[in-house]
This record gives sequence, structure tokens and C-alpha cells, in this order.
Amino acid sequence: MGLNDSYPMRRLSISTLATLAVCAAEPARTAAAQAGAEAQIVAAERAFAAAAGRDGFRDAFLAFAHDSALAFAPEPANAKAVWRGRPRTPGLLMWYPSFARAARSGDLGFTTGSYTSADSAEHVTGHGQYVTVWRKTADGWRFAVNVGITNPRPMDPAPEWRPRADSATSAAAVDPDAARSLAAADSLFVAQARRNGFAAAVQAYGDAELRVLRPRLPPRVGQNPSVAAAMLDRARRYTARPKGATASAAGDLGWTWGEYRYENSGAGRRETGHYVRIWARDGGSPWRLLLDVVAPRPAERDE
Repeated sequence: MGLNDSYPMRRLSISTLATLAVCAAEPARTAAAQAGAEAQIVAAERAFAAAAGRDGFRDAFLAFAHDSALAFAPEPANAKAVWRGRPRTPGLLMWYPSFARAARSGDLGFTTGSYTSADSAEHVTGHGQYVTVWRKTADGWRFAVNVGITNPRPMDPAPEWRPRADSATSAAAVDPDAARSLAAADSLFVAQARRNGFAAAVQAYGDAELRVLRPRLPPRVGQNPSVAAAMLDRARRYTARPKGATASAAGDLGWTWGEYRYENSGAGRRETGHYVRIWARDGGSPWRLLLDVVAPRPAERDE
């Protein structure tokens, strides 16, 4: 997982990222490779965390990033280029997955959970939540995007991931229009949020297992808690601009990203940044929002 902090970095040209990427993830090669995909991505996440402890998190991120992986630093850029531009900073970053989901086609999935950061003397310096979207490659699972937020130390540690009874995947039909319909769902969510507020959009599109992750706040798990939390922030106007959408070959899981803006005119509460949303659906049913996390830019004030 990663933090959206102020490490030294190299700014890159990303015109290809700024256009809507309507693309489907590669299909898994065989049904055998698809079985237990959730367990596979959890194993990849744990190996990623172990590498961070062994080799340092800079080198771990370079080793586990897909060549096209996206990072927000704070602007969207190629993750490998971002991490190559950062020093090998002393310290520890420890994390584990609490929730995972994989596509039936076994080519795309995500993990999320808690992290703890510490200095070189192993004194704890922070806590937070991370989200990693994984894609299957010929060399194994590599992350497509990674976002981390800081929040208060949890009262109780989050449980570690346990396999679901129905988590094994099997061969699934390819849906070539899935990314396009996913992009449309994200655009409809944005339009609803602009007209009626973010809470209304969460109410309309949120899955029962929805997770909403925001900096400095405890995670909201479940649609109703997420709506209730969004209602507390209804004084701020929400607008967004979708940028990309990627769906699994089976068309049952996907992720979107874009730029967002919150503002309460004249109140000094403007916030801008980028969002990542993870979506799921069954068969031909509508897409439902499964996770929403943000990567804010440094704090701004209303003009």
C-alpha cells in the first residue's frame, strides 16, 4: 500500500492518463489459473508487505508495480517513475489485508486493510488504510493502482482477511462492453452527486458492503454508515470529472478514477484531488459501488 505524502518526486507528462481509458483487463489464461483468485491476491499483498519489511518500501513498490501502474503524487503519474524518483527512506511500513475481492475471470481484484508506519527505531509514526487494485500478468499479480490515507489509531485492530465460501473463481464469459458500461456508471454517479449531493449518490449506487475511506476519519463500512457520514458533509458542494475505467474480462469487477472537488464557497474549505472507486456487479445487473477512496492534494482555501 502507499501513502499520499510529500516525498521528493519527478513530475511527468501524463496526457495518456488524462483521457478516458475504456479498456478491459487481460483475461486469465485457464480456468485452473482462476481458482482461488482472492487467495492469490491476498498472497501477493502479503508478499508485497514482506518485501517492504525486508527491502524497504521504495524497492517493494518498484518490484510489485505493473509497468502501467498509476500513482497520485499528488498528480496522476506512472507509479514506477514516481518510486524511482524517491530515496530509500529509512523507516517501516507494515500492513495486512482485511477485505479482498476478485473477478470471476481471475484477472482483476483488490485488497484493502490497515497499515502502520514507524521510524527507523520502530517508533510508530502513523496509522491508516490502504487500497490496492491488482491485475494478473504472466509474471504474477502486479498492482495497477495503490492509494493510502491516514486516520486515527483504531480502537481495535481490523480482522485479517478470511476466505469466503464462494470466493473461488471459475471460467467466465468475456464481456467486451464492460469497461464502457462501467465508465457510464461512474459518470452517472458523478452527475447524481453534483445534482443532489454525494450522500444521494452513495444511497443510489452503493453496495451493501460499501467502504468509504477518507483521511483523518475512521473507515465507513456498509452503505448506511457511508450515507450517514456523507450527510454530515453536505454543506460542501461536490463535483468530479471521470478520467478512466478498467473492467475485468468477465465484466463483474472494475475500477474507475478521476478528479474531484469539494467546496463551501467563502468558508475556506476547498478540497481537490483524485478518487479511486471499485465497482462490482452480478451478471447483467447494474454496477454497484464497492469502495470509494480519495487522494487529496495539499490543503487549499476558497478564493
